[in-house]
Amino acid sequence: MDIRFDSTGDIDFTEGDISFNDGTSQHITDLMAQAKGENKLSPIHGVGARDYLLSEGAGDFLRDSRMQMQKLGLKVSSIKLENSQLLIDASYVNTENR
Repeated sequence: MDIRFDSTGDIDFTEGDISFNDGTSQHITDLMAQAKGENKLSPIHGVGARDYLLSEGAGDFLRDSRMQMQKLGLKVSSIKLENSQLLIDASYVNTENR
């Protein structure tokens, strides 16, 4: 379990105290946003989605995203772009990696 964050990225105190939730979607969001080398504690992880915004095809982006998620211990059932939305179905194989 991970500390829950609100929509602005701050710790969520809406229930009066720190609350916890499954952090898988937050881990994926962080991974997609960070470029390789951006996180000093884990410099080999990161997709850097913004770097792919002007690229011609989605193939490299989807492939890199899948590989990076797998490096974090996620089993990716599917990842696709549909109607300008990134749809990811992934979960941790081993909960110790979270």
